Amino acid sequence: MLGGDDQAMTQSPAILLCGSDGTDAVQVAALNALASELSSHPATGTVFAASIGGTPAIADGLATLAADGAKRIICLPVTPFLADAMKTALPVEIRTFTDKHPDINVILGRDPGIDPRMLRAAEARLKAALPTLEKDAINAVLMVVGPGAFEPEANAGIAKMTRMIWEGVGFAWAEVSYADTAFPSVAKGLETATRLGYRHIVILPYLLSAGAQLEKINTAVSSARSQHPNLQFTQAAPLGAHPEVIAVLIERIAEALEGGNANAMNCQLCTYREQVLGQESPTHEHSHDHDHHGHAHDHSHD
Repeated sequence: MLGGDDQAMTQSPAILLCGSDGTDAVQVAALNALASELSSHPATGTVFAASIGGTPAIADGLATLAADGAKRIICLPVTPFLADAMKTALPVEIRTFTDKHPDINVILGRDPGIDPRMLRAAEARLKAALPTLEKDAINAVLMVVGPGAFEPEANAGIAKMTRMIWEGVGFAWAEVSYADTAFPSVAKGLETATRLGYRHIVILPYLLSAGAQLEKINTAVSSARSQHPNLQFTQAAPLGAHPEVIAVLIERIAEALEGGNANAMNCQLCTYREQVLGQESPTHEHSHDHDHHGHAHDHSHD
């Protein structure tokens, strides 16, 4: 999906949103929704969405932006955490393109990762699905569903966000599952959740672009409802193009242009550096001593 105008192209970078799979219409529509939101921002020029192994392909997206006159292209991964093909196939696609177009600067931005705005987007989706969230969370089980990857680091990122949402919102318990590849599957996660003794299970698809993976979640939740008619299941919408997600993507564009923060550490979420869910009012002093090469934390509290 194209956006922006010729004047913006001369001032702002072109953006290629890179999905991990664009083989179904729902996924393509979700990517285009993100592209539409980004294209209206003054920090972006033309915005195009493409997918690894999908249509349009990454190579087609890069070619389209080049034909539109782009001299700087930022490729943004549309996945919560960089993994699998995003780490392997995407850099190869970029290198192949730049070898043929040395006059065009193509930059690979970083993933949304661990970011307080992603937590706020998650909380907003939960509140939209369950307006009584603050009252009901204490008696409910949260199940966060990530995309799933072969790389443990990406799966661990989803697990970490799950823990932060769990404690920040105040759920009684939380489980994590994955739509693809990783264990436990959505069905297995729901099976575990139904055995915990709570009568309300809240499902949050932690997805930025929802296609076949969301359909898997829908199917598993529908099956669980049928098998457990005495339990309540509330399913939130995917994170998708929530304004907080868009804000994160805009910041990733700025980082890419500045050439820094590509390897930002997860300590950016430390309670004492930014207010996050459930940690709005720290009451004691805190000193930070970070060694970002080894990612060592020295957290001293008085």
